[in-house]
Amino acid sequence: MRIVVVLLRYRMGLLARLAWIYCITPIVAALMPLYSFFYRGIKLLVSRTTANSNLRYWASLKQQVLQQREKGYRVKIEELGLSSENLQALKQNLSENDELIVARIDQDGYWLSEYAPIADVSTVPAEEFMKRTRFDLCVVVVDGYVGIRKDYRGDKVAFVNELNALYKLGRAGCNVPAILAIDVAALRLTISYIKGSVLQEELVKKGAEIRVRDILHNDEWMKLDKKDKMLWIAKQGNTYLPQVISKEQIDQLFLQLQKIHQCGIAVRDIKKGNLIREKSSGAFYWIDFDNARDFSRTGSNMSRCLRNRDIEKFNLHLGTEKLTYEGIRNRISNKNDPILRNWYAPVYLGAGLRIGSLWDCNAGYGRWHYLLKKSLPDFADKRILDLGANNGANGLQLLRYGAGEVVGIELDQHHINQGLFAKAALEWADNKTYNFTYHHASMTEVPELQLGKFDMAMAMCSIYYLDDDSIAKLIRFLHSVTEILVLQCNVSQTIKRSDPHVRTKSSVTYTVNMLKANGFDQVQVIAPMGYSRPLVIARKK
Repeated sequence: MRIVVVLLRYRMGLLARLAWIYCITPIVAALMPLYSFFYRGIKLLVSRTTANSNLRYWASLKQQVLQQREKGYRVKIEELGLSSENLQALKQNLSENDELIVARIDQDGYWLSEYAPIADVSTVPAEEFMKRTRFDLCVVVVDGYVGIRKDYRGDKVAFVNELNALYKLGRAGCNVPAILAIDVAALRLTISYIKGSVLQEELVKKGAEIRVRDILHNDEWMKLDKKDKMLWIAKQGNTYLPQVISKEQIDQLFLQLQKIHQCGIAVRDIKKGNLIREKSSGAFYWIDFDNARDFSRTGSNMSRCLRNRDIEKFNLHLGTEKLTYEGIRNRISNKNDPILRNWYAPVYLGAGLRIGSLWDCNAGYGRWHYLLKKSLPDFADKRILDLGANNGANGLQLLRYGAGEVVGIELDQHHINQGLFAKAALEWADNKTYNFTYHHASMTEVPELQLGKFDMAMAMCSIYYLDDDSIAKLIRFLHSVTEILVLQCNVSQTIKRSDPHVRTKSSVTYTVNMLKANGFDQVQVIAPMGYSRPLVIARKK
């Protein structure tokens, strides 16, 4: 019977969408890791083949890229931490050279200074300096600012990767170094020095043995394979992590990672040695993008795959449990997960991940595609109030299709927790940040919350559970804060009602009369044939 109802009620486009989600998408998701492996190999081959043309492209944009440094983070040589005597010597040498080397940086990030010890910087004597295994780094002065110059040793792909990533992320205002100088011919890039402490070094000071110079002499570590070595280092560092960084700071770091992903960049090389806490602001900066990937022109499935790998590394090195494909799938398949108990409105999270029966047009995903998507007034960039928001399915769909902000009112904390999970999962799937917030309150408390004006308010199958006086009072208040109020009725005779009057209050006639009696003069009823939950859209004159 359900199959017959779905076939009769749904349009062919929606039926095709459901068939794709239920039958095809799970297969695509299962094959993505394999496809990703071949994709990365092909992408690397293409990058090597087009390296010279990419270098010519960036050479033509050099001046445009360097103009951006005026808005980026920079440190003057006077702020470096040199004594007045050494600073004077540096300036004198600088007057005789266009670019001056201040120090060289070893494998663990320690400086071999040309100008004696530098305040707040970990330095090493020449005999303890560990040569870098990949790219050479040195501290230089460019136009009066301190920079880190990276020599890519002829690796054109790595040079282009880092230049492209820093340029895109810098333009978007991400916490990354500014580009100070570009030498395309020599494959050298100079970025701004971030004055602060590397997260790895902060952990070392607390007792973590995670530097190269430490672990090379660790017999236990030497016996491990490459993957287990990384896990061992991450575990050692995470033991001391709570002593140097708070949960709130880690959450801010993850927001930065999401912002980087929204720019179309996968970091890939996520580790504690590539995170610097800036001294004056305390904000963390991301460095080292020579292995980054630009996925801005790839499909959504590959985008998810690349971002997923970043999040997995973030979880590993920062000791978190941010949502990934595997994490979401495991929670959905776990019938004992408390967050999924009494899940009301079905949601589709992307990549074949779904909760509830998507074909059910009475709530959630099905209701959106069957009724709301084509019936609601224009909500693009609008601020919307969702009364009785439940698990946020309606509000999140509004945001996915262009709404600017949704404020949800929900009395049940369990449903709020479900909505926050759905929001995080959809943000993972869509690579977006949705402006959706909850207020743990009854609909009757909305006037006291002082939430401001809204472009539209809505209550899907919820407002009729209030008593008559409360409904009237709430509608009168909504008349003062919004131009449009959308209510959904429920005229089904098969639903058992403990209070017979609820059946009256959920009717179209009652709803229309209540709206007109409390200021909404223009009322439109949308009632598809055979559908028990008609929509009532009310406007002020």
